[in-house]
Amino acid sequence: MVRESTVYLFAAALLFSACKKDEPVKPEPAATEISAQEKISGNASKSWVLTSWTTKEQFGVITNSYLTLDSCEMDDEYTFYANKTFLRTDGKLACNPGSNTIHLSAATWELQKNNTELKFNTFGGGSVFKIKSLSNTTLVLNLPLLILDNDTISTTYTFTAK
Repeated sequence: MVRESTVYLFAAALLFSACKKDEPVKPEPAATEISAQEKISGNASKSWVLTSWTTKEQFGVITNSYLTLDSCEMDDEYTFYANKTFLRTDGKLACNPGSNTIHLSAATWELQKNNTELKFNTFGGGSVFKIKSLSNTTLVLNLPLLILDNDTISTTYTFTAK
């Protein structure tokens, strides 16, 4: 009899606990995806430094072109502004220290083809780079150039956020 009462008591406890009203589940706030433009320029501006530059030449030969840069070029800053302007400026090491010229190049920029291309518009023309990868800390651009006999020279630039 005691055993039977214990079973009924246990069953009643399960029944009442099963009927307990659950607290409503609060959904986690949705993680907002940062747009490609924000990854490149931040909210106002974002500076990058070139950390790798390779060139795939004819017949597949790959050259580390980064090693050909002077040390005063290796620390240049590439700043993208949210208003779609762009400046390349000297870093701490200026190639022409007495020139007082900090703007090495200026342009406007825009994303194209569903954020797979980055176009720079400069006086007299521009260049379109393929975006190989883009994160908050790394930007990898590729510039393919067609040459004779349908061969391609492909230059890849890797930038790291400053």
